[in-house]
Amino acid sequence: MAASVHRTRSVRCTWASGWFRPQTSMVAVRAATAGDLGEIRRLLAHGRRLYRATGDEDLPGLVERQVAVVGEEASQLWGFCALALEKRPPTLPPAAPDRAYLRMLALAAGYEPAVAGRQLLATAIQLVSGHRWPRLLIAHAPEPWLENPLAAAGFTLAEQVQTFRLELLSAPVGRERPAVAPVSLRPLSLTDFDAVAQLDAAAFDPLWHYGANALGELLFTSRVQVALLDDRIVGYTAITRHGDEAHLTRIAVHPEVQGQQIGRLLLADAIEYAYRDGARAVTLNTQVSNTRSQQLYRAYGFRPTRHLLPVYTRLIAPAGGE
Repeated sequence: MAASVHRTRSVRCTWASGWFRPQTSMVAVRAATAGDLGEIRRLLAHGRRLYRATGDEDLPGLVERQVAVVGEEASQLWGFCALALEKRPPTLPPAAPDRAYLRMLALAAGYEPAVAGRQLLATAIQLVSGHRWPRLLIAHAPEPWLENPLAAAGFTLAEQVQTFRLELLSAPVGRERPAVAPVSLRPLSLTDFDAVAQLDAAAFDPLWHYGANALGELLFTSRVQVALLDDRIVGYTAITRHGDEAHLTRIAVHPEVQGQQIGRLLLADAIEYAYRDGARAVTLNTQVSNTRSQQLYRAYGFRPTRHLLPVYTRLIAPAGGE
């Protein structure tokens, strides 16, 4: 990737004699290199502001094969931003844009998120522009400080994701599986990936779609069940243990068969599994706007928590587009 360097004047504050005094200096934002990894790790360990949606083991790959930029002043790194460009899933609808995700954003003490964060994001966005196909940049904002730099960089709030929770203090009596003949459940197999990915594309907006690769990761971390109707996969769930709790990562039913209690069957099965596996509670996430699914979750005892996750997006036009 060709290096891109932006030099701007940055205002940051230092403490002296009991007062905050602004200092103005030239800073640069440029593409990160493998030689920056040591300084980036120090920034991630000691920075003032930190967002990360991936582990330390993924850092070299982000820097060397994805889109990563650093902010530098007087040979010291003050900021880091990394975007992961998704390999387009074949099941993503043809009209849907390609997707890229904000994986890391870090700032050293003294650098204002709305200014320094925007500089980092703007440079990273420039590096992903010029693509032959529209690209949707997706950023989760679990902490309030992220909202200002995202907005300043042209992102808009697309949705808020609400966490629901069910306490498993006793056996799930009253939430028995409904009788849904002739639907049956079985574990996901390796030969099911394409069919389940196609189902997922039909059930979810492209912003939330899981392709075959994402489903493969679920298979290794979660208990995944599929629902079959006349030997056709029409729904699935993925539930994962985190300590003494379980998280329902995914529940989907094909739109053609919604309203036939298949979602209830899948949800009841996941709750039963979590209880048998010793989980104290089950959590799940759903969009605030998805009131239909919320009615189902509430019917099975789930209640909303105070945890809301804002999801921001920015659409990048293709090369030559507007």
